[in-house]
Formats: sequence, C-alpha cells, structure tokens
Amino acid sequence: MQVVLLLVALVATEAYKANWEQALKDTVKSCVEADCAKIAPANNGKVVHLSGDSTATEVLRDEDFGVAEKAVAIKRKTLKYQWKETSSEGSSTTYDYECD
Repeated sequence: MQVVLLLVALVATEAYKANWEQALKDTVKSCVEADCAKIAPANNGKVVHLSGDSTATEVLRDEDFGVAEKAVAIKRKTLKYQWKETSSEGSSTTYDYECD
C-alpha cells in the first residue's frame, strides 16, 4: 500500500514539475523588453523585463546606528552568537568554548 502511495505521489510531483516548467517557458516566450524611462500602456497585463540604474532622491536614516545614506533601501541584519562554556577538571581545569 505504501509503495502505491509513493508511486502516486512521485507521478503527481513529476506532472506538477512538467507543468511548472512549461509555464515558465511560455512566460519567457511572452516576456516583453520595456523601457524603464516611460510607462507604455500597451504593456498592461504583459510580463515585462526592465533594466536600468536605480537612483535615490532622499536620504534614509537609521537612528539607532547613526547611519544616513542616499539609498533606495536600508536593510539591517542582526546576528547573535551565544558561547557555551564547558570545563574539564584534572590536574588543571580546562575551559572550552563552543558557539551555540
């Protein structure tokens, strides 16, 4: 019974993958190169590809860190490291630290 269910799941997954790949191929074929400097109403409802320089007109600030940049966006990523101490006692005590 489990083998049959596994086989059905495999066939369904492959069918989904094939449909997804075909949808992506169709999207790429219908994609239109557009000028990012102007809006073209003829492209409404179409998949468009834009490329160009992004420019910022205002200064963004992060008051917590005193950062002020003329940028499109400011993203903050915070990492926290916790050190775990282990000790082994013998003739002398040894301490080991591991990042947890």
